Amino acid sequence: VDAARALIGRGAEDWVELGPVHRNLSSLDSWVTFDWGKKVTGILSFRFKPSETPVGLIFVGDQPPYPEGQRADAYLITMPGRRSWGDTEPRSFRYVTLVGVGSVTGAQVFPTDPVVSVPLIPDRDRLRGVLGFESIRLQTPLENKIWSELQGVAGGAGGEVS
Repeated sequence: VDAARALIGRGAEDWVELGPVHRNLSSLDSWVTFDWGKKVTGILSFRFKPSETPVGLIFVGDQPPYPEGQRADAYLITMPGRRSWGDTEPRSFRYVTLVGVGSVTGAQVFPTDPVVSVPLIPDRDRLRGVLGFESIRLQTPLENKIWSELQGVAGGAGGEVS
């Protein structure tokens, strides 16, 4: 499902309709907000000029996101020569603001079943690790040894032992 319209530029107020004839824009500003016209759930994808290797920040919402002061919902990082970027997880939104990519020619969503997808969508309000990736908790052998010894000590990690 292609985006229905776009707000091109940081301070823009006039929406550009992306009808069937104008689905592929020749070039967009480095700040663009896409609107699907209704809430959609699925995998977000962007198309762009193959000569570019864009990097950008992605913000999604039920209202047009204004990214200043917010944490990005996703990061657009591409490989040289690629003409598209696809998200790694489903999202539920109506609007997407893309910042930093001037070579995007369109946006679309590959719909997924909301019943299956919505539970997979991460909680935006919960901060996650570096660049939004959580690492698994690892303990060193020394840390394991200390915890096991504390469990046998009165008042230690495992509580009091009689």
